[in-house]
Order: sequence, then structure tokens, then C-alpha cells
Amino acid sequence: MLVYILILLGAWEGLTEKTDTCDVPSYVLCTPSVDERNRFPSNEDELNKFCPQFIQYQYCLRTYAEQCGEDSVNIHKFSFEFQQKIIDLSKELCEKDSALHSTVVEHIGCLYNVTEYYSGDCYNNTRNKLGKIIEYIEKLEEGNLAANGYEHELWQSVDCLFEAHLMACFLGETHEKCGLATKELILQLLDRIEYFQQYCPSTQHEDIQKLMKVMELDVEEEKSLKEFIYME
Repeated sequence: MLVYILILLGAWEGLTEKTDTCDVPSYVLCTPSVDERNRFPSNEDELNKFCPQFIQYQYCLRTYAEQCGEDSVNIHKFSFEFQQKIIDLSKELCEKDSALHSTVVEHIGCLYNVTEYYSGDCYNNTRNKLGKIIEYIEKLEEGNLAANGYEHELWQSVDCLFEAHLMACFLGETHEKCGLATKELILQLLDRIEYFQQYCPSTQHEDIQKLMKVMELDVEEEKSLKEFIYME
């Protein structure tokens, strides 16, 4: 699943040796060997060990993008602007004397438990919901020649709904297991990097509304998705 920003974003990744060629994919260049990976931090000591590696990883990606172009980075929707927000937030979160660091440490144990034991269920549930969307769009595409490069415009909104549904599920589990303050911490981090503005631009809101109906959401799921997507 996705982890969530900084300690909450992507798989654990660090920095390997630099190379002068763009023929090597960014994930090969910037990802350590398997035995150097770490799971979600469960306490402050683990977070402090994680932080330098994570920030190094971000700078590795930036250097790669500067040398080879934004589109060459093997991260969906990568951009210098979005990544800079992640770097700025990472530095603040990893600064041991910062208020944000203290707040994260206060909640990290419970976040670890939710990520370790419940995130898999959220991922599987989201995949099932997205399956309905994929089937729906594929039917709309029937009769069009793939050889002509036809691709329905609704595909552009699938990423948004995947991210939003997965996060809504995770936050629901977080609220239940850890309390409102922990949920609000995650929302604060997401807001700081404009996470859903990145994945769910306003230009896609009409198409997103159509696809939400296809997902057969219950009332609570629909409410949670709208909270993220439309920032209600």
C-alpha cells in the first residue's frame, strides 16, 4: 500500500551510488538493497534513523530529475513543485526540536499498529472498488480501436479515486484505533503538501463524480471521499 507522506509515503527507500547516465531507472539508482529497507517506524528512535535516509532519497530523486527530466522519474505524478513540498515537510518533521516532530512521535506507535495490521485490508478493499471502475470504463471503450491509440478520458480520474478511497479507509481505521487527534495529524500532513490537489485537480471533479456512482459506495464511504476530493 501507500505509506503516508514522509513516514506516510511510499516504500522505505534510501540512497545508493550515483551514476552519470539516465539509462539507469531512478528506482534502481535511489533504492537500497532489500536488507537496508525498514518498515514503518514504531517509535522515535526508528523515526530518527529513517529520516536521514528518506531525505537523502528525496535529494537523489531531485538530482536525477534535474539531470534526466521530470518525466524520467519512476514516480507517478512526480514534479519538482510537489517534491519540494515533501522535502520541506520532511525537514520539519525530522527536526528533533520541532513541534511537528514531537506531535508525530506522540502518535507514531498507534500509527505503526494501524499500518502494520490494518492497511492491507484497506488496500484490498480499494482494489475491489476500483475493479468496478475499470470494468465500467472498459465497456465504454468497446467499439473503439485500440490501435488508433484511443483512451477514454475517465482513466485520468482513476488515480484520484484510488488514492482517496485508500486514504479514507486508512483514516477511518486510524480514527477508530488511535482517536481523532491522530487522524487530524495525517490530514494536516496531507494538506501541507497539497496531496489531493495533486491527484484530484478540480478539472476532473465532474468525471470523478460519475465514477463515484459506479463504485457503489455506502453513505460513509461517499462522505469520506468527498471530504478529500472536494475538501469539504
